[in-house]
Amino acid sequence: MKNELNPFNLSADKPLPTIYDIWSLGYYTNLCTDTEKTKKINDIVTYILNPEFQKIREGYGLIWVEARRIYHSCGWSPTLPLYEIENRPIQSCPYPLLDYLDFMSHFKIAHKSKWLHDCLNHFEQFKTEKGTYIFPKEYLRKKYIDKAFLNETNMSLKRNERDLLKRELVSTMKMVEIYGRISCEL
Repeated sequence: MKNELNPFNLSADKPLPTIYDIWSLGYYTNLCTDTEKTKKINDIVTYILNPEFQKIREGYGLIWVEARRIYHSCGWSPTLPLYEIENRPIQSCPYPLLDYLDFMSHFKIAHKSKWLHDCLNHFEQFKTEKGTYIFPKEYLRKKYIDKAFLNETNMSLKRNERDLLKRELVSTMKMVEIYGRISCEL
């Protein structure tokens, strides 16, 4: 990686964004009322959604630290899962997809992207006849406490029944949040 693109170098001319930068901008954009800052945020998100940017492999590669004459690996690139592009392997591990869709749904400019609609279509396969969602365990990485989602009656269910109910509640809640952010754009 060229030093002027190093996301961790304060003197870099054009530092590449990290996934954490994008994550924080997702929450900041809801609070931002400054049109100039909003335009800058939109420029960054447009840059990330660009197929040329997505051609960058996951992680950014190596950074040369000249003063110590060593390399550091540089990860945390905002490489979007399920982004279809030629010669880029689809990620075999689906777990970050829900997190990426969640924080990218904060950006109005992303609502019209093919990537976001592909993700929504992907998650629609987990919709139940009741209109709720049940994602596979692999999509829900966080630990959820039973008592936060289940009442006393549900606590008497068998463990696998409780887990299924909890997954249904968390999955549905996530999709309601995401669709709530983008509903005015659809």
